Amino acid sequence: MNLYPTTGEIYLPKGEVPDIGDLLINGDFAKMLKVIVSEEKSSANKGRIAGIEAGCNAFYKGPIAKTILDFIETQDALIHQTKKQCALVEVKSTTKGVQSFDLPSHLKRSTSVNRARKDNYTTLMLSNWATRSYFDIINLKEENVNNTFVPMMI
Repeated sequence: MNLYPTTGEIYLPKGEVPDIGDLLINGDFAKMLKVIVSEEKSSANKGRIAGIEAGCNAFYKGPIAKTILDFIETQDALIHQTKKQCALVEVKSTTKGVQSFDLPSHLKRSTSVNRARKDNYTTLMLSNWATRSYFDIINLKEENVNNTFVPMMI
């Protein structure tokens, strides 16, 4: 949640998982819906289709689209940097199957401000864990759940 603090504020209010039935408030989502509805209402006198198109344009071509694209570009830059840094990692395996991850020795000696940092390869470790978790989830047997979260518009 450090990377996306606003998500944490919504889905982990006060830093805790909400109880079943707790009200979650997503103010940014509500503002987005208000913009779409406002655009639709401003074109309603031109007919139902024009109103729907105005709402769609607000989302796909207006300031909402710009906000989404800005977010995607930021994420793309983070992913690119992570991939660049992970590519530097040397993976060594022993005959017993033990793996170690480290930077090449010439990068360990670097004193540059922009040097590769050893802790950046924790991303690789995280991706290994995520891949294993993904396959665990895919192979998980379905269970019946009695209590579920149901979003409610207020």
